[in-house]
Amino acid sequence: MELERPGHDTSRARLRELEGALADAQRQIRDLLEVSLDWVWETDAGLRFTRVAGRLEETLGISVVDLIGRSLEELANDREDAKLQQHLGEMRSHRQFRDFIFRINTPRGLRHVRASGKPLLDAAGACRGYRGVASDVTEEFDAAARAETLYRRFAEAIEFIPASLLLLDPDDRIVICNSATKQYFPRVGHLLVQGTRFEDLVRVHVASGFVREVGSDAEEWIDNRMRAHRAANVNILRATDDGRWVQITERRTSDGGTIGIRLDVTELKERERALAEKAQEVAEYAKELEHSNAELEQFAYVASHDLQEPLRMVASYCQLLQRRYKDKLDAEADEFIGFAVEGASRMQRLISDLLSYSRVGRRGDAFQPLDANELVRLALANLQRAVEESGAQIEIGALPRVTGDRTLLLQLFQNLIGIAIKFRREEPPAVRIRADADADGNFWHFTVADNGIGIEAEYRERVFLIFQRLHERDKYPGTGIGLAIARKVVEYHGGRIWVESMPGSGSRFHFTLPAAPNEPQR
Repeated sequence: MELERPGHDTSRARLRELEGALADAQRQIRDLLEVSLDWVWETDAGLRFTRVAGRLEETLGISVVDLIGRSLEELANDREDAKLQQHLGEMRSHRQFRDFIFRINTPRGLRHVRASGKPLLDAAGACRGYRGVASDVTEEFDAAARAETLYRRFAEAIEFIPASLLLLDPDDRIVICNSATKQYFPRVGHLLVQGTRFEDLVRVHVASGFVREVGSDAEEWIDNRMRAHRAANVNILRATDDGRWVQITERRTSDGGTIGIRLDVTELKERERALAEKAQEVAEYAKELEHSNAELEQFAYVASHDLQEPLRMVASYCQLLQRRYKDKLDAEADEFIGFAVEGASRMQRLISDLLSYSRVGRRGDAFQPLDANELVRLALANLQRAVEESGAQIEIGALPRVTGDRTLLLQLFQNLIGIAIKFRREEPPAVRIRADADADGNFWHFTVADNGIGIEAEYRERVFLIFQRLHERDKYPGTGIGLAIARKVVEYHGGRIWVESMPGSGSRFHFTLPAAPNEPQR
């Protein structure tokens, strides 16, 4: 029996060790291929697949059996594609490649496969095929395509924006800008490209002389501009060298970049200037109107005051003629004298009312806190005879304290109550006086309501005009100035007055007066 040599035992042990290592390596490769979406492939010298390992069928839906023996060119979607033919030519020249994208037809449709490979050489250096790895990158490719489409749409969209949009990355370099930006940097348009530093753009822009307000120290201006830019809180209105006005707004983006918007507001500035000029014209016109009104009021006051004496004399002599020659002349003469007396008396009342109207707001009493209840009582005392003759029923609610001119407010209440009594129907007048808090907490809202003849809708504004009469003089005597005085008094106190009315259903006069200081609102 032949004995084994010690060296032979060592070789067997070494072989077993290598076989174990190989088995471990194979297991590791299998494990990696099981958890990876990539697969390993080999081809022969004709670029036909000879071996494939990995999750090929799971990702592409192609079985390994169907793939073996087929060439790369057979699998390609577009065999005539120039890039594909160029790549196959390089493989036939036995060149290593990385990350080439194939488009192949599979049971799951068109897929994009990224592959890398290197030639397999025999001992003599001849190429016997390729070995490499591949993976399905369809989702990644589609996502990139969607992102590209979205970016293209975004770029197209901002081109339609009339304002300039300039987007900078965190390093303050241009990422994107639309065509409108060029009109705001007309002399440095060549710098409006990706990668240009914003400070470089500003410096060249300033050097071009387009920015009007730079002044003598350009470097200081640039430093201040960049300081504001880095703070990303810019809101500037700037005049350009060509006479335009530009609104510049800059804000920080979520990734630390900057977005800048420039908008031509020249038209708005021109409108603003035109409005300012118009406002100045209106102010001057208002001043002239105020002066004219003051002169008219002065004329009305003087005229009515100075006319009183000669008119009183005319009226006195007419009345004297009437008493002395009544029934001594013929009937026609008596009638003429009666007309003269009536006309003179009416003119006296008219001038007296005109004088009262012109006195509103002229050298009146100082404003002071007043009890509206007391003002109404005094007004009713002055109207006692009219109240008694008409049988009027006056209902007065709890009235507040107001601020104003005592004489004028007394006249206001007296006029409104007197009008309610005068313009009555056949039944006795019923007058109700109330006050409530106005929507403006600084005023009280008063109402004087009656059951009188009412006012047609088309006359509700006209009744507040001076000398406006809606009825015949013999039925409702007066000069038609009472409501005009009422409105002037209310407006003199900063309030407003209006009426709600229906013919035959009475009227409700509303007006507001300022509340007395510290007067609680109910």
